[in-house]
Amino acid sequence: MTVTGFQYDYRDLITPYLDGDGLSCFQNAGKVRTRGVESEISANWQQWSGTFSHTFQNTNGSADQPSANSPHNLLKLRLSREMLRRRLTLSGELDYTSRVATQDPAQDAPGYLVANLTLLGRNILVPGLDASLSLYNLFDRHYAQPGSLEHLPVALIPPDGSTAGLRISYRY
Repeated sequence: MTVTGFQYDYRDLITPYLDGDGLSCFQNAGKVRTRGVESEISANWQQWSGTFSHTFQNTNGSADQPSANSPHNLLKLRLSREMLRRRLTLSGELDYTSRVATQDPAQDAPGYLVANLTLLGRNILVPGLDASLSLYNLFDRHYAQPGSLEHLPVALIPPDGSTAGLRISYRY
């Protein structure tokens, strides 16, 4: 098990603002401080492995107000099973993101839980050739991410829903 505390101080961040004509502009004026704690625990048993991690953070901007698009809690649970002498691995993952402030002070993005699934094959056909197939947002969970100032009056942007990805790599 590991536990880590952290603090990050950023200044002169590129910050969006609306000019007098209502146009979205950018300036190097942002200041942000993030403080938090990360923890992770992992376990292995025969061909099974699992990891649980949790990050708690507070992010405040220049006016000492909570920053938009900065969740307080991120949780991840991953469980994997190796098969066929480690040539095939099936991994499932649950990702939780807590409520997030948006650019619109009257609206927050609610927290959400997303499930992902990945099948990884190692040394397929020739040594060093690996392929993985991933299914993201497996149960087509409907949620939304905060947008930036240029997206207003739309404060929340929905993702694409369930997606799939194929990755092929060769190690030499």
